[in-house]
Amino acid sequence: MMDAAGRKVDHLRISLTSRCNLDCFYCHKEGNQDIGDEMSFQQVCYTLREAEKAGIRSIKFTGGEPLLRSDIIDIIGYACSLGFEDIGLTTNGTLLDRYADVLYDAGLRRVNIGCDSLAGILPKNTEKLEKGIIAAKSTGLGVKLNMVVLNGINDKQVDGMIGFCTTHSINLQLIELIECENGYERYFYSLEDWENMLSKRADKVVVRDMQRRKRFFLGDIFIETVRPRKEFCKGCNKIRITADGRIRPCLMKSTGIIDFDGRHSLEAVCRMRDKYGYG
Repeated sequence: MMDAAGRKVDHLRISLTSRCNLDCFYCHKEGNQDIGDEMSFQQVCYTLREAEKAGIRSIKFTGGEPLLRSDIIDIIGYACSLGFEDIGLTTNGTLLDRYADVLYDAGLRRVNIGCDSLAGILPKNTEKLEKGIIAAKSTGLGVKLNMVVLNGINDKQVDGMIGFCTTHSINLQLIELIECENGYERYFYSLEDWENMLSKRADKVVVRDMQRRKRFFLGDIFIETVRPRKEFCKGCNKIRITADGRIRPCLMKSTGIIDFDGRHSLEAVCRMRDKYGYG
């Protein structure tokens, strides 16, 4: 699929639920604050089939916390049966020690685990999540930790998190807070200085096509920076499905969300995106 700006869109993020067993104040909820009933298993399968027909190659299951769905293993298994090139799942990690082996058996091969602090400063921390991280690693799942860096809260723990990831041989994604309309702007922390420091420490640096993200390779792991306020729309290859089954062209805007009811295809919504990635 190509959008109006000539960008190839081959990545679909599907939010499986808006429910979560944590309450992180900085969560952007995949851009959706007003969610209706979550999709049934049949609706999720329909969405996956339509995505496969449209040429989507990569699927990422998100939430809320997707492991709260009782049918998550069946969803993963069905998605794998359709032959997508890449299937991933984001999780807060609190339930991962129970699910890691069955997720792997269903066909999942990688997880992104939200882990924003070393200790109990934030709900997603290494003390709470280490069992899930170890369980995921032991099954053979590829693991990347996502750390949202917040000014005055966990910004002094970045180096410690790099050390934790080095010890466990897992990759780390450092993420800037997206633009806020909820009064949390004071927590924004720029990753520019960290990019400069990592470029000096890294064995090599690779700039990805997707949003010009930088990967800094340190030994057998990499540190990736995600900067939503810098070239976030340039090269965007994503389109989203909300937990209640609507198509969302862009995380950064609440306009252009369309019911996925058969009258609108993924291709049609993709073509509606303007040059900035908005619907």
